Amino acid sequence: MTQKLKSSRKISLRSLLVVPFVLQIVGAVGLVGYLSFRNGNRAVNDVAAQLRSELTARIDQQLRDYIEIPFRINQINAASFARGEIELTQLDDSYSFWQQSEIFPTTNLIYCGGETDGAFLSVGRANDATLTLQLQYSNSATDYLLHYQQLDSEGNIGRITQVGQKPYDPRLRPWYKAAQETGSATWSEIYLDFDAFVPVVTASQPVYDETGTLKGVCATDFLLSVELDQFLSQLEIGKTGETFIIERSGLLVSSSTSQEEQLIRGEGEATQRIAATESQNLLVSTTANYLLERFGDLNQIQSVQQLSFDIDGQREFLQVAPFQDQRGLDWLIVVVVPENDFMAQINANTRNTILLCLGTLGLATALGLFTAHRISKPIFQINQASQAIADGQLDQHIETQDIGELEGLAQSFNQMAQQLQQAFSALATTNQELEQRVEERTAELQTANDKISSLNQKLQSENLRMSSELTVAKQIQQMILPREEELTKVEELEIAGFMQPADEVGGDYYDVLRHHGTVKIGIGDVTGHGLESGVVMLGCIPVLQ
Repeated sequence: MTQKLKSSRKISLRSLLVVPFVLQIVGAVGLVGYLSFRNGNRAVNDVAAQLRSELTARIDQQLRDYIEIPFRINQINAASFARGEIELTQLDDSYSFWQQSEIFPTTNLIYCGGETDGAFLSVGRANDATLTLQLQYSNSATDYLLHYQQLDSEGNIGRITQVGQKPYDPRLRPWYKAAQETGSATWSEIYLDFDAFVPVVTASQPVYDETGTLKGVCATDFLLSVELDQFLSQLEIGKTGETFIIERSGLLVSSSTSQEEQLIRGEGEATQRIAATESQNLLVSTTANYLLERFGDLNQIQSVQQLSFDIDGQREFLQVAPFQDQRGLDWLIVVVVPENDFMAQINANTRNTILLCLGTLGLATALGLFTAHRISKPIFQINQASQAIADGQLDQHIETQDIGELEGLAQSFNQMAQQLQQAFSALATTNQELEQRVEERTAELQTANDKISSLNQKLQSENLRMSSELTVAKQIQQMILPREEELTKVEELEIAGFMQPADEVGGDYYDVLRHHGTVKIGIGDVTGHGLESGVVMLGCIPVLQ
């Protein structure tokens, strides 16, 4: 029972060949998959950080290019206005504004306003899809109502297309007040356009005469929904990433999704800008709420921050960078990219890697099983043949394989089996001959034993006869020795004698003789023992007497 239990615990050759091979493949596949996934995540973090930094840098550079253009235009116009080259009531003096608008298409409205009479002269883009250039002006002659006139491709003034419904006084507008208060080139706060009610930020510069008296203000508008929104929407921020610009107050300045949502709410005089937290875009509003929760006050963000947060269990990469200049702009550039935009391809690659690894594992396992079968089958056959030989079935033969080592092993086994068969055949023949010789020898020994038994019987009979004769000889020998009464007759002496032969009959002899009064004692000993010595001594006694 113990032997069977030990045998059942032994590992089969097939398992020994397949299991380590499969374990190695599984380990290698698992390690490769793990390293691939980990390196992919690390690469995602690096790429996301680089993308956020690159996008922020591009937006920063683009903004700085944008904000320099209006001030350059303002410097030219302010100088012309101060020298009297621009008269705000002369419509033909707007030609320089038209030229500047053609050269710098990122501008929305180029204009100047007078301090003394409140006159206003400008060239800007129409508030429609065409964005064609048109002349806009107001003065005492128009009762300060804005008039709009077409401009052709050469800057020639055409017909009036529109007249405003309410008086326009540039001196009351935010852009004019900002330049008047600072006394230098500056940015206005973001405000709503006078007639279109869309968010506008204006670069303005005061104009002084030779006496230092304020003559007016020259300014250039950025229509955020056109310039900034269009630029941001053209950025490639992953598949679903967003970028937006907000003020420190949290109000939206611009967004890459402005075409899909409005940055304002309400109509007419009731129009208001919306905060980023009120955005219709979930990613924008959630990001703004996260920044408020993390920093409490957006004024606390004074350096570039790279962060991450979750939306419905999905990780989002976030970068927020301050944007400031020397003329009053203080915004925050926010770039947010979902991790899935990067992980989608990596997850697809990971799935493909897993499938390929599983396919490789299956193929490797199949090859391992096939190889193990090819190797273990002949060994199993050799094992069965060995067991058969051990059971006495010597006529075993193993088919040779196309594997060199196994073929050599099969040939050696076949040769061994053949030699064993020959040896056992020779041994059987030898045993048969030996048995025959034993039978013959036994017969000879039986014959000899019969002869010995016959001789023994004869010897026993002879021994009985000789024993009788020896008894007689012993009696005769005792009879010839002097008797006790003969010894007592010798008065002069006390004589006693005894003889004990070594065998039944011996060659010893003693006697007491009287001759002429002389007592003679004779003792004789014949060399040897037995009957022959006794016969010799008997022959000598008559001579002695």
